[in-house]
Amino acid sequence: MKKTIAIILSLVMLAGLISACGGGEEHVIDNTGTDTKTADTGSAKTEGYVFETKGVKVVIDADMAPVLSALGEASSYFEEASCAFEGIDKTYSYSGFEIKTYPSDSGDKIQGVFLTDDRVATSEGLRVGSTKADMESIYGTDYTVKGTEYAFEKGGMQLRVTLKDDVVNLITYASEILDQVTE
Repeated sequence: MKKTIAIILSLVMLAGLISACGGGEEHVIDNTGTDTKTADTGSAKTEGYVFETKGVKVVIDADMAPVLSALGEASSYFEEASCAFEGIDKTYSYSGFEIKTYPSDSGDKIQGVFLTDDRVATSEGLRVGSTKADMESIYGTDYTVKGTEYAFEKGGMQLRVTLKDDVVNLITYASEILDQVTE
């Protein structure tokens, strides 16, 4: 348990180094072919992996305000001075996942999403507690490995799966830049 908490805290701190800017509107096409407008996504990673919960799409580098409005108040909230930007990095904790944001000129942007237990799953069905075989069955074997972390790249971002004894214990949605920053 302590090791899992240490991993999560390390990833949250590393995610603080991710940066992105931009503006404009985009449309997200969900897996049913429905066009759902995402407000001012700017440089959001709409073509990469997208976490969805309760009908809300949580897109990396998109504005947090509409997501926060749709999801409601978090069960816990943490903020700290940003080391990469002028302003405050924020972490919102919900049942089974956390969303980390970074400040931008147009408001808080989504920096990373961390699935922390089996109450939620990726859109493809992977969850904490799944096996490595489940992961490979869903996403294939085209991944990079750093220690216990397996990274799948798509649309300018990564889905990172941390394994312990071939069992998933953390899933992270993040920009590819996280990999470049942590090397």
